[in-house]
Amino acid sequence: MSLLQKFSKIVDKTINESTVRSMKKQYIDEMNKTPEKKIVELSRSPKGRPKLLGKYDEEVVDYVKKLRATGAIVNKQILIACATGILEHKCRSMLQENGGHISLHRSWAESFLRRIGFVKRKGTKAARKVPANFDELRVEFLGSVSKIITENNIPEELVMNFDQTNISMIPCGNWRMEEEGSKQVEITGLEDKRQITALLTCTMAGNLLPPQLLYQGKTDQCHPPVKFPKGWDIHHSENHWSNEQTMLRFIDTILLPYIHEQGDRLNLPLKQPALAIFDVYAAHRVESFINKLQKAGILIKYVPGGCTGELQPLDLSGNSQIKEVVKSCFTAWYAQQVGTQLKAGKTVKNVEINLKLSNIKPIHANWIIQAIQKVKDQKGVIRNGWVRSGMLTVDK
Repeated sequence: MSLLQKFSKIVDKTINESTVRSMKKQYIDEMNKTPEKKIVELSRSPKGRPKLLGKYDEEVVDYVKKLRATGAIVNKQILIACATGILEHKCRSMLQENGGHISLHRSWAESFLRRIGFVKRKGTKAARKVPANFDELRVEFLGSVSKIITENNIPEELVMNFDQTNISMIPCGNWRMEEEGSKQVEITGLEDKRQITALLTCTMAGNLLPPQLLYQGKTDQCHPPVKFPKGWDIHHSENHWSNEQTMLRFIDTILLPYIHEQGDRLNLPLKQPALAIFDVYAAHRVESFINKLQKAGILIKYVPGGCTGELQPLDLSGNSQIKEVVKSCFTAWYAQQVGTQLKAGKTVKNVEINLKLSNIKPIHANWIIQAIQKVKDQKGVIRNGWVRSGMLTVDK
């Protein structure tokens, strides 16, 4: 008891008896290990949970900080990729896919970045707001779609939704990782030309049509040197966004060939109408585009403004799945690049991944081919968007 009182007086704080017993035991244990050494201070146990990557943690830290110092992209996807590459080279048995205990996921990546002094900085884009009268708009929209389909006897194969979605060549998202307290640093590789626009089309029957891919440029020279699947429309615009010319082309290269093919397959009447459902994006409201749709026998129905997240099938299921596959392809490729350079004798700090547009564009094109083919094979994913929108009441 006197020892307990002594320690409490020294630290000016009441100490539990169990604490003193633990300190005494640790002292005796250390004395037994090195009896010739005078113990003046007890060693402290490391605080917090052990690092997931163990002894390889510092190598990943060094690589991430090197990226940031050079103005390169630092985000969760790249962190997961480089950590995977390092472990594949150093100790691949640690990874879950190789039978180990480590699974590198986004929550781990965010925790890692925060631990080494990085913070999230949210973009300035305002949050999307659903219209106050959304319930009324939804009832009117769904009723109108149902009426058009019924009155014109339109089969599910000809009820179409098309939508543009941007696909980044290097996954970035709307959040950036910057060192805490640092000034703004220019990040290489985030300019708009490192994205393309994919104009996707799906049907109520669960079909995913060939896409129109728009690259940034003025001639075909901006297209990647890749052999795309038959039926795909590879085109361009000055800013890679859809415009009047690309939308008119879209009717000729994607919609009409599909409609004619389905007409023959289903033995439909020659003047069988189709229905196209799409949002109020500016290029969709051009008079020449609307007239061309109507002339082709394609009826139109706009998704109410501000309601695409609730009523547009591709926004509900399809777009995100394709982007996720592209991200997974990027992670696997990046990890492989890291591992290959380490095997060649480079140190982690000297690993450099070539993310130049000329190098990444054809690689990215092949990721898109894989992604669209994968989602195309999963009709349930596409039909789920129609179910969630309310336009398809039962997923048959």
